[in-house]
Amino acid sequence: MSLENQIATFAHAKIIVAPHGSGLTNIVFCNPGTKVIELFSPHYLRYYYWHISQLLGLEHYFLIGETFSCYPIRNIMYESSLVEDILVNLDSLNQMFKVIGIA
Repeated sequence: MSLENQIATFAHAKIIVAPHGSGLTNIVFCNPGTKVIELFSPHYLRYYYWHISQLLGLEHYFLIGETFSCYPIRNIMYESSLVEDILVNLDSLNQMFKVIGIA
């Protein structure tokens, strides 16, 4: 996606659901009141985008993913928690949608 398309997408979005990562820096183009749901690995939680959201008047929420059943071999599969997959419980995500008024 080109930079122009990324800016336009975030500027027109009312809701952003995305995993924690550099792509979320585009929230700086969101309008105040945009709802942001940040998805986290249970092994890596940071609050960078929450701080940005607070400065910009965005509604920031987060959902912590679940641990995979292969947890004992996690250190072999992923050299860093920054790059591991995130298992999102869809029931939890749907519940969050209801709580924040988008379902």
